[in-house]
Amino acid sequence: MTHHFPIQDRYNKDALTVLREELLSGDIDRQRAAAACIRVGMDVRKIARHSDTQVAADLNGVTILVDPDSPLLPDLTELLALADEIVPL
Repeated sequence: MTHHFPIQDRYNKDALTVLREELLSGDIDRQRAAAACIRVGMDVRKIARHSDTQVAADLNGVTILVDPDSPLLPDLTELLALADEIVPL
C-alpha cells in the first residue's frame, strides 16, 4: 500500500512555499485547504511509518516511492504549528 504526497506544484514551487503562501493568504477557504493538506501530509507519514510502507511522491513528473522520513519529502513541522495557529481544529 502506498500513500501519495506531492512535492512540487505545476509551477515548480516547492510544497512548503505553496502551503506557506496559502496559510498567509488571508482567504479563509485557502487557509483551511492548506491546513488540511499539511495535516493530511503528517497523517500520511504517520500511517506509512506504522504500517511499514512507503509514500508515493511526484518528483518533477515522475512518481517515486520514498520512506516516510525521506529528506525528499518536505518537513511540515513548522507549517503544522502555523496551521494550528491560523486554522485551529
